[in-house]
Amino acid sequence: MTAPNKIWTADFKGQFRTRDGQYCYPLTVVDGFSRYILGCQGLLSPSLKGTQTVFGRLFGEFGLPQIIRTDNGAPFATCAIRRLSRLSIWWIRLGIYPELIEPSHPEQNGRHERMHRTLKAETTRPPAATCRRQQRRFNRFLDEFNNKGEF
Repeated sequence: MTAPNKIWTADFKGQFRTRDGQYCYPLTVVDGFSRYILGCQGLLSPSLKGTQTVFGRLFGEFGLPQIIRTDNGAPFATCAIRRLSRLSIWWIRLGIYPELIEPSHPEQNGRHERMHRTLKAETTRPPAATCRRQQRRFNRFLDEFNNKGEF
């Protein structure tokens, strides 16, 4: 990773329940060079619509990267030809190359996975009462991680 905003990494942290029983799926997006967390949005599901909305907002705020590196889970990849999903086709149309790590090799996105470990420890133990309150925790974490270097 040779320059800011060239390669972004993205992943869902994995679902968990808030104290009211609602599932939360944190979508995280990181600049691969600077390790700046561009976004962490708690979604109600890992749907195309929600994921595309988050990326659209990030593109508007930070511009378009050249590459987005993800794992092989939905909505990033499918079992179709070349594993292209509707999301990755959208990225291609925007001029972004979707780069998939090898299946079952999360270490190929190791920096991102390490950030996830810290995110989980700092924001979900215990989980917040609601998804809205959980998002506030994610927002505080982003501020501390990006601006205060506390992790």
